[in-house]
Amino acid sequence: MKKKQRRVLFWRILLVILILCNMAVVYMFSAHNRTKSAAVSQRVTIAIIELISKFRDNDKEEATTEPAADLTTPTEDLTAPEPMDPPAGGEVTTPSQGEDVTDPTDSPASEEETTPTEGTDEPEPEDTSLEEESTPVEEVTTPEPEIETEPPKKDPLEDLTPEQVAMVNKAHTPVRKLAHMAEFGSLGALMFLFLLTWRGRFWWRYLTSLGFALAYAATDELHQLFSDGRGARFSDVCIDFTGAFITCTLLLTFAIALRRSRRLVTVHYDLPAMPDGKARRLALIADLHACPHEKLVERLRAESPDMILLAGDIMEDTALADEWSSGYAFLRECAAIAPTYYSFGNHETVGSRKKGTTALSKEIRARIAKTGVTLLYNESVLADGIRICGLTSGLTKQENRPDEAALAEFASAPEYRILLCHHPEYYEPYIRSTNIDLVVSGHAHGGQWRFFGQGVYAPGQGIFPKYTAGVTDRRLVITRGAGDHTRVPRMGNPRELVIVRTASKNENESDTQRKGETKCLLSTLRSKILKKK
Repeated sequence: MKKKQRRVLFWRILLVILILCNMAVVYMFSAHNRTKSAAVSQRVTIAIIELISKFRDNDKEEATTEPAADLTTPTEDLTAPEPMDPPAGGEVTTPSQGEDVTDPTDSPASEEETTPTEGTDEPEPEDTSLEEESTPVEEVTTPEPEIETEPPKKDPLEDLTPEQVAMVNKAHTPVRKLAHMAEFGSLGALMFLFLLTWRGRFWWRYLTSLGFALAYAATDELHQLFSDGRGARFSDVCIDFTGAFITCTLLLTFAIALRRSRRLVTVHYDLPAMPDGKARRLALIADLHACPHEKLVERLRAESPDMILLAGDIMEDTALADEWSSGYAFLRECAAIAPTYYSFGNHETVGSRKKGTTALSKEIRARIAKTGVTLLYNESVLADGIRICGLTSGLTKQENRPDEAALAEFASAPEYRILLCHHPEYYEPYIRSTNIDLVVSGHAHGGQWRFFGQGVYAPGQGIFPKYTAGVTDRRLVITRGAGDHTRVPRMGNPRELVIVRTASKNENESDTQRKGETKCLLSTLRSKILKKK
């Protein structure tokens, strides 16, 4: 058995166990009578209300607390005795530390008055009050037989405030219904995931999961007929089915978006004609990351481009040393289709920049040259009257900056200029102010997740980035990438092969002529309408 088959078998067994556990939990709660079932849901509701009240009280305490006064400031000793006026003609003597202070009015004579004198014949009265109190009086009682009684059950609402009791009474029924929805929602989701381990269309798995949850909800209500105080209700079946419907629909949406994002699509962009008036088809590929490329090569052959532009991250830096890796195989296949120009991205240069070197080794140059691909490492080349430059990634741990000297030299070239720049975030600060005719980029992966045409995150740009895909200023073309590198799956963001089509001079002239004729026709119609009015 292969590794993939073992993994699939493991997931199937695990999901079956989880499904049976979920069904057992539902059965256990259905077997309880009405009192026990209500007590369980009441405890859950009380726990939720107490947690909410605790957070609310903490917020109030933080809002009302003020910084305490500084207790380290010295204060006057209020217990010190006040100085006494000295008697006339005498000296004031203060007792030294450690001496007992006695009242001069106390004298031994007073003690003699209170104690009996020796030799008296009267007996000293005995104080027996303490002894009488301390000596217990033994009472003879007949033991009564003990009756075993169960301690009364404590009402869980006794420890709550009236406000919390009111909140519990309001939230008890919704919490109970939500618990039922959660039970059958998890059951439907587990069944849907179990069916996803087989190949096929999503719809039959979706409908089978809903049917299974509906059938078990109906049998659960029938089972409650045999429990004390319970009954079968059609509304409860609908509530249980609603939980399964919500979770299965969410999983279906996620699965469809994930599958569509794994597709490879071909996107065409039309740009104005070049100065020489030739119509060209330029293929743009970036961010392959050594992914399987068989479908991509088939698309390239079908499109038959005049030129292939590789804008970085075609393979990893570790694969550059292996001449027989899939990345070099892809370069050889591209070179067999059309002239191919390759510029490094951050994944090709990450190893050299960690070592502190920025120069490209001769061995790597020689390996890439054997494939028939032209490597442009912060340098340019003239091909078919077009100046093509590759701007190598300048991403390091400290900064993200391109080679500005190479960029300035290329921007001053007199020919039509095409710049291979892996990072689209370089466009705003470094490229937009130049006269470069066409810039092709990648790196952003389309924002990884795309909703309503907007990417969510891109490295170097952050949340909701500006440059992730499409055409900007009719000269910056960004591809969403032909592969994937991160563990986060793409959502609403399929892989793509970009074909840039430049019109010929005759096509530009005919377009201009058609636009002029359309404007003239619209102005004539407008004048006729105004005359009739």
